[in-house]
Amino acid sequence: MLSPARPLRALLVEDQDGDAELLMALLGSAGHAFSWTRVQTEADYRAALGARPDIVFSDYHLPRFSGLRALQILREGELDIPFILISGAITEPEAIEVIRLGADDFLLKDRLGRISAAIDGAFERRRLRDRALRNEARLQAFLDNTPSPTFIKDTEGRYLHVNPRFLQAFGIDAAAVIGRTDTEVFGAEQAAAFT
Repeated sequence: MLSPARPLRALLVEDQDGDAELLMALLGSAGHAFSWTRVQTEADYRAALGARPDIVFSDYHLPRFSGLRALQILREGELDIPFILISGAITEPEAIEVIRLGADDFLLKDRLGRISAAIDGAFERRRLRDRALRNEARLQAFLDNTPSPTFIKDTEGRYLHVNPRFLQAFGIDAAAVIGRTDTEVFGAEQAAAFT
């Protein structure tokens, strides 16, 4: 279980007092320490995101706002904040769409027993993403500082990355290479010499 040094700052998008109180009580009894802000409108949600909460819990259906819109705003702002959708009634296609759009998890209000697992999973995925980004930055630095022409291609032979030495050796810029094959970059005759 996640056990941070300070209470987590939760942002709760919920219009029902009872549902908000139930969720916070359930989180407390599960051993999670939270301070929380509750909002019901898009304007209030946008303002609360400015305080950089640690996690967002959002109802799916609200009279003047929706959980799907809350998720879209979070992703449009490129905020890496775990997002858990909670609904009293969500259809399977709606739930699939929410996950496809980047929600970390969704829970039904009458089945909140796995809330701790959902929270822990959301923070674990965030930790793994952060590690992957750090590793990618290290690889990028290594490739860019390698003294010989170096590149990475996808399974279809398209360039994903080329280092500065590669660009210098062939007298081209990255825009002419990335996303293209050897044939597209160098022409068929010269590309045949590479294979």
